[in-house]
Amino acid sequence: ESLVGVIADVVGGDRQCLLEVRSHRLEDGPRRAEAVHEEHGAGRPRAGVLGELAVEERAAVGVVVVDTAGHVLLVQRRNPPGAGTWTILGGKLEEGEEPEQAAEREVREETGLVVRALGLLGEVYLEAEGRRFRVAEVLCRADEERPPLVAGDDAAAATWAALSELDAHAVEPLARAVLALGVVAAALADGDVTAPRSAL
Repeated sequence: ESLVGVIADVVGGDRQCLLEVRSHRLEDGPRRAEAVHEEHGAGRPRAGVLGELAVEERAAVGVVVVDTAGHVLLVQRRNPPGAGTWTILGGKLEEGEEPEQAAEREVREETGLVVRALGLLGEVYLEAEGRRFRVAEVLCRADEERPPLVAGDDAAAATWAALSELDAHAVEPLARAVLALGVVAAALADGDVTAPRSAL
């Protein structure tokens, strides 16, 4: 609850949204990618139920990229669902691919940026167009402040933003919560607990 409180303060007090993010305690260390990969069953859709409708559950990754000044990477979706919206970069988990490998690949393909995966933040579930996605949220680090970005095929645009700038990009609450969690985790990895505040 203390970590939830810190992040809720950063993103505007939306504690209910934060509690929807199924993350482990940061002090326990990152979860092993192998375990998440096994749970997800990369590339193999599973049956699930959404209300009365049967839906497929697919494995995917979301990538929280934090630069050296605490800014986060945002991409503007080119294609449905959510075309035109600003959010966390993400993509599918390929067969035999670990979440951290997929995260580094997706960032490289969609922005031209080379990043280092630091570990897994947790999991979220997303539902769109009759499909259910089980998303492994991976924290990655860019090794400089606001490195240049080149939007790829699936992104209309890409940019860096401070947490205080997420409102201006109309980032949805769940994505805001995951981004804030990533900034906190990156700060703890650096041993700098003031980084989330300095990013505002």
